[in-house]
Parts: sequence; structure tokens; C-alpha cells
Amino acid sequence: MSERTVTLDRETRKLEEPFMVIATQNPVEFSGTYPLPEAQLDRFLMKISLGYPEESDEVHILKAQQNGHPLERLQPVINVDQLISLQNRVEKIGIHDSMVTYIAQIVRATREHPLVRLGSSPRGSLALMNAGKSMALLTGNKFVTPEIIYNLVEPVLGHRLIFRDSNMLDLENRIDFFKELLSSVAVPDNPEKYSTYAQAR
Repeated sequence: MSERTVTLDRETRKLEEPFMVIATQNPVEFSGTYPLPEAQLDRFLMKISLGYPEESDEVHILKAQQNGHPLERLQPVINVDQLISLQNRVEKIGIHDSMVTYIAQIVRATREHPLVRLGSSPRGSLALMNAGKSMALLTGNKFVTPEIIYNLVEPVLGHRLIFRDSNMLDLENRIDFFKELLSSVAVPDNPEKYSTYAQAR
């Protein structure tokens, strides 16, 4: 994935931009499938757990499939050039040095926590920074804030850690773990400086 190439019959082909991999995983039924090695999981930007829908959402699902399937009417909401343009805009989102340090300290804390057997790699640090910049763009911010990083820590880092306790496979337990972890890392203060930094750029 990170090399953005596919090899078939000893021939390596470079994939066109934009390129991404979206994969689904059923946490209950593994028959016929195999868990990915840690090195491969580390190459996914984030893992999002959907869980069961709320009752109102489930009613909407049922109503939407009374006459055909919604996928049959699915239409693109963006074209390739627009997506590449958004990716380029993400690179211009500001991130203050104190936020870079904050991200590094969060990731280092995963390596030192007693409940973690294997903490996040530097790839996790990069993923958290890039996800933070993307979320800043999507939410109309010109710079990355501590709140943005706080909300992204579990989706970006949760699948990169190997815990000593199998109870951490449960999403709620992981969320509690990350709340405790984040409370041990000092949050950058003086939010006004982020605004000044963004204006300077």
C-alpha cells in the first residue's frame, strides 16, 4: 500500500493517483479469513468501528431497501481532480511545533504504557499528524488543534497497538484506555498562538 504498486506475475505496476485501500473486517467471524500482521495493519491510516446502528438509522435502512438497493442509485460526489486538489490543500494546513511535539509525546506514551506490549511506530505519528491536518481542512480550520488530535487518537492509533490484555479488543475499553493515556500527556496551552501561526502562513 505505501509503495502504491501492485506486483503480478513478477511485473510491478505503479498505481495511478489518487490511490487508497478500504477494507472491511468482521470482528466476530474469521472463518476463511486471517488477521493481518502488525506491519500491514500499520499501513492503514485509521480503523473505524461502526457497531450496530441506532433504531432510527435502522428504520431508515429498512425503508431505503423496500424498492431496490441504494447502491444501485449511488452517484459520485467528487471527481478525481477535486480529490487531488483537496489532498494538496491538506499539505498547506498549518501545524504548530508544539502540536508536533504533542503528537510525538502521545505516540511515545503508547510505547511506555504497562498495558501495551507493542506501541505505535513512527508511521503512527505521521498518520496522526496527517489525519489531524485533514480533519482541520474538513472542519474549516486553518491549523491543527489539540481537540482535533484528541478525537483522532483512537481511530488512528488503536489498531497499531498490541495490548497485553485481550479485553482491549473491545472498543469501549480502548476508548477508556486512550482517555487515560491522553490525561498523562500535557496539552499545549495558549491556543491564540495557533491562530497567529496560521495567519503568518
